Formats: sequence, C-alpha cells, structure tokens
Amino acid sequence: MCLAITSNKPIFQHTSSTPQIQDLNFSWTMAHVCHQWRQAALGCPFLWCTIDSSMLPAAISSMLQMSGMCLLNLQVTNSSKTFARLLQEHSSRIRTLRYIVANVDDLSAFNSLCNCTKQLQDLRLELKYFNRDRLFSPDLDTSSLTRLTMISVPRMPENHFTALRFLHLAECSLPSLLDLHHFLTGAPNLEELFLDNIFFEDSRHRSTRRTQPVPLHSVCRISMRSVSAEDIADFLSPLTSPPKIVFLLSPYVGTGENMLRLPMLDSARSLWTDGRRIVAAGAPSTFVFKHDNPSSNGIWNILQPSLCAITELCADGESSDLPFDNIIPFLPSLERLACGSTSLNHICAFLIRKSNFSVNAYLPPTTHCPSLKAIHCAAHSNERSIDVALLVGLLDLYIRCGHRIQHLVMEGLSPQDRTDFEGPLAARVDKLEMPSITTSWKTRLPAACSDAPSELWE
Repeated sequence: MCLAITSNKPIFQHTSSTPQIQDLNFSWTMAHVCHQWRQAALGCPFLWCTIDSSMLPAAISSMLQMSGMCLLNLQVTNSSKTFARLLQEHSSRIRTLRYIVANVDDLSAFNSLCNCTKQLQDLRLELKYFNRDRLFSPDLDTSSLTRLTMISVPRMPENHFTALRFLHLAECSLPSLLDLHHFLTGAPNLEELFLDNIFFEDSRHRSTRRTQPVPLHSVCRISMRSVSAEDIADFLSPLTSPPKIVFLLSPYVGTGENMLRLPMLDSARSLWTDGRRIVAAGAPSTFVFKHDNPSSNGIWNILQPSLCAITELCADGESSDLPFDNIIPFLPSLERLACGSTSLNHICAFLIRKSNFSVNAYLPPTTHCPSLKAIHCAAHSNERSIDVALLVGLLDLYIRCGHRIQHLVMEGLSPQDRTDFEGPLAARVDKLEMPSITTSWKTRLPAACSDAPSELWE
C-alpha cells in the first residue's frame, strides 16, 4: 500500500499529463519510474522482509537492516551455519518460516533458531527424504503459531498448540493414531486439518486401538488424501464434534465385499456426483469424495452402508459410467432424482430390468424401486438423446406400483422432442415441465462445498 501511494501517484500524474503518447520520452520516463520505485522501496521496510538462505550473506545483512523492526518471512533451503548465526539475533522477529532441507541431519540449526520465535505464526517444516529410523522432535515456541505444515517429518511435536488454526501433515509414518489424537487434543482451536498420505504403524494391530473422545470443537474442515479407508473411519469415529465438511481424496479402499461404516455419513440426505466427485451432503457433516476412478465399487464400499436415508440424487451428465446397479438398490428413500439424459436412460433400464426379475421371482414389484416423487432431467448437447420408451416404461412401472411420479422436469429438449414427448409424459405424471434452457449443474452442488480446495474441481 505504501509503495502504491509513494510511487504510483507521481508516475500516473506524469504520464496522464502527456497529451500524446507518441510524444512521451520513454528513456526519461523509465528513469523517472525506476527512481520513484527505488525511493518507495527505501521507505518501505516490509519490502525487505522476505529472505532466502540462498542469498549472499551481504545481501541478507542488508535486507535485515532495511527491514527495520518488521516481522520476517524466511525460507531456509540449506543447512548453512552462517545463515543460522546471522538470523539468531533476529529470531524474535520471524513471522513465517519455510524450512525445506534434505534430511534430518540438516535440521541441526532448526531448534536453535525456533526456540525463541515469539512471533512465529506460520511454519512449514519439510524433509525431502523421509527416514523413519531418524527421529526428530521439533522444539517450538507455539504461543503464536497459527499454521503448521510438516512434510516427511518422522515425529509429531509434543507441544500444545493453543493458537493453531491450520495443520497439514504429509508423507509420513506415525507410530500410532493415538499420537495424532493426542496432538489434536492439544490444539483446541484447530479449524482446518489436512492429512496427506499418512500411514499409521499400528494399523496392523487395529483391534487393539483404544477409542477415546477427541474434542475438536472448532474444526470445520478435514481433508484427507491417500489415507486408508479403515484409518479414516478410526480417525473420525472418536471426534466429539463432527466437522462441517470432510474431503476424501483418493482414499485407499479395499476391493472386497465388506462394507466400511462411517457413522458421520448416516446424516447425509443428498448425493451429488459428476463422475469425478461424489458429494454426500447433510447435517452436521458433508463428505466430498474424489478418486481417480469414482465409479469403482471400492469407493461405494464406504458409502453404501449410509445411503438408506438419501432422499436426493444428482448425477451429472458426465457420470453415465457410474455403477447405478450398485447405487440404486441402496437408495430406498430416494424421492428426487436429477440427472442427464444418459444417466436417466441407465437408471430407467436398470429399474425396469429389476422389476421384471421381481415379477419372475414372485416378489412385490416395489422391491427394487425407490420411492421417487420427482425427476429432473437435463438433456446435454454432448449426451445421447432421451429414450422416451424407457422413460414411459419407468413411469408405467410406478403407476402399477401405486406410486405415481408427481413432478417431471425435462430440460433442454428440442422443439420437436417437446412436441413428441409432451402427450405420453403428461398423461403419466401429475405435473410436467419442459423448459428449453438447461440449468447449470453447478447450481445444484451443495452449498457446503463452496469452499472446497481448488484441486477438487480441476
């Protein structure tokens, strides 16, 4: 802000006073601009606060002097003792520290640098090579630390992080899930937790794990990437306060038939998917799944035990390859279906096929039919057209079952299709709408996902 006030205003005044751009003396203007920026930089200490250990010692000394009493943002990429000594006297001014070195041996200067960092708010500690045999316990003054990122660090700190708001643990093997629970208990104000490719050494002895309540009252978002489904379940179960939203990115799931139960999912009422992401929304928690192959049965092994209360399914047009055969039977309470034309064709064909099987097996025709009340279909231009014969067959099936569809919305149909479909469909539903404009699928995404990490929507 200071830079803009001191330098940009005189520069803009000079250029705007020139009547013709062709008459502008660029050599003089550039010299004038550089002079103004130099004067601004000399008068703005905060411009000198970002320091990298790869700089020459003379440059680091100059920047420390020019920064005055401003808080420092440091990045350490080598184990230079000269750099450590140079910063030792300024350690109380460190606000942000990125400590990225090769291995544990390069952390010798870390504790001496951080044990008096009274102003440290953001710490990233990263080892390029993980070695679980070389233990290292960071020694931190955590009174002001609000963000902590630890990558390939083989041991959790034992401090209490009373001010911590954000925690990111990645690429490491922890002795026990209880160690993580113990650490989180010492961070009562934590709001966001990100576990990335974490392995717990006690996983092979899961039956001996003790489940203790973990009071994470302030956590509103938990993200997990490449964590086993069993560890996810064991981690979430003891939480006394469910988070607002849980992101599960590429969870390790088994291929067997045993279902994994996540009690937090039991509150889900809406299921949304576009073939890449699966969102189970409800109170108090919303779950977002992203997987390389979300249509595989593995991801549904987590969802199936908790789908019985789902009342709304939104399947985008790109999700036609989803295993509807393994989804629809677990949605007995489904009342509202929103999908593309391709997905609707799949669902209609599946339900009709299951109904024919029920008749042949002398079962009630409603055995495999969810209690649908409304269908909302959007015909995308890149999809196959709606098979009206299948849709009429589905509507007739529900009429025979005594559960007439109340509301049918068919979006994006051509004028000819609207003319051809209106008669057969209107006679089989209570209310038929056929708007020509297709609603954006983004508007149907649960509101709780609006703050999702950008990588989820790439």
